[in-house]
Amino acid sequence: MPSFLPVLGLFVVIVLLTGIGSRDLAIIHRSAEANRTAEFALIFDSFSAADHDDVEAYLAVFDGYRHHLRNPASSDRTAYSYASTLDGDGLHRNLQMMLDHIGVRGRIHRDRRRITIEKSAGPP
Repeated sequence: MPSFLPVLGLFVVIVLLTGIGSRDLAIIHRSAEANRTAEFALIFDSFSAADHDDVEAYLAVFDGYRHHLRNPASSDRTAYSYASTLDGDGLHRNLQMMLDHIGVRGRIHRDRRRITIEKSAGPP
């Protein structure tokens, strides 16, 4: 007998005894998906120290925020390890809104879980 059958049987018994239906299981699955944390590398190019103070204030209040760690790479490049339950598209949208709110003109490039934010010259 395959080793997963006793576990599967126990699961079926629990579902039958508790009255959990397929709709409830779908809700439980979506809830678990929403709580998955993804790690991102955020690279900020050509941002000033004052810009980074603003950036850090926004990073901590984004939806899905879990934690971040600043890793200065050089005087004009700073990397952050960033953990969030958002997917890359959601984080990209938040970063774009952040740039608008702090008055910085820039471009955002995403390659899977590595997001580079390049500050551009001139007003936003």
